[in-house]
Amino acid sequence: MTHRYQYGYKKSYSNLYEMNCQLKHQNVININQWIDYQNYNRLLQMLIGRKEQSTNLGVMSLPGQLMSGKQKINQDAFIIEKSLNLYGVADGHGVNGERVSGFIRITLPKYIEQSLLDPKETLIKGVLQTNNELINNTKIETVIAGSTLCCGLIKLNRLYVANVGDSRCVLAKQIGNSWQTIELTKDQKPSREDEAIRILKSGGRIAAQQDIYGNQVGPLRVWLKTLNAPGLAMTRAIGDRLGAQAGVIATPEITEYELTNEDKILVFASDGIWEYLTSQEVVSILSQCYDKNISAELAAQKLLNLSVDAWKKNSLARDDITCVVLYL
Repeated sequence: MTHRYQYGYKKSYSNLYEMNCQLKHQNVININQWIDYQNYNRLLQMLIGRKEQSTNLGVMSLPGQLMSGKQKINQDAFIIEKSLNLYGVADGHGVNGERVSGFIRITLPKYIEQSLLDPKETLIKGVLQTNNELINNTKIETVIAGSTLCCGLIKLNRLYVANVGDSRCVLAKQIGNSWQTIELTKDQKPSREDEAIRILKSGGRIAAQQDIYGNQVGPLRVWLKTLNAPGLAMTRAIGDRLGAQAGVIATPEITEYELTNEDKILVFASDGIWEYLTSQEVVSILSQCYDKNISAELAAQKLLNLSVDAWKKNSLARDDITCVVLYL
């Protein structure tokens, strides 16, 4: 199966997605002034069937599930901008998480397209401008609401990945008959030593939640020094004004990677994928599809299905699951 990333990707969009693009080019940033993000996300996913239909581009997004079995609001959003060769995912959290990720989906590409002369600086500046716009110029309340962001910008034969939080970008490289897994991002969590040091120096506190008996429950989280809030499981995020007081920042980590003919598959996914599947397992799933000439669309569907199965085996609840799969 031969694919050329420099030639872009064939795609078919719903009318609502086209409306998204039109609004962006009309410089409508604060779209929530006249359209509710929650309804926007629901309509968008309904109209496109939760996927982008393409041979070499597949996107899947599935709402999470509460322990009661009730479906929750999907706070994930995906970013697909063919004209920019920009792809990624945003995983919202908090009371307005779906509005934050939806805002990133619409706003970030506008800032990215303003300048592509220096992709690294463009990504950093674009993410920080998006964060500033969100906090200062929208009606979205972000005291305890925010989003991760993991996105990639392809320019000729180079890939630039920006990461904020614990969504992840993984590359599958084929060498002969074997496949190699390359993690292009490193999760920014309190368990990561360098991030923990930065949080503590900023005046934050790191600890797991405790049950009524004082036993630690769940992962390490970021808290204010004298207040049991916000309790974020990541050390970087867009939004989260309370978290910022504990050292949580929106500055992305940038990875630059030179693409070769051996690089075959690129996947961006929210932590709903990575909670119970390793990067190696994801590459194994997708590489099998690639070897069998199965489309990226169906490969993304298979990845989502296996992730749902993993959640069922390990938890009564399920996080939102979103993945963007590109055959290069």
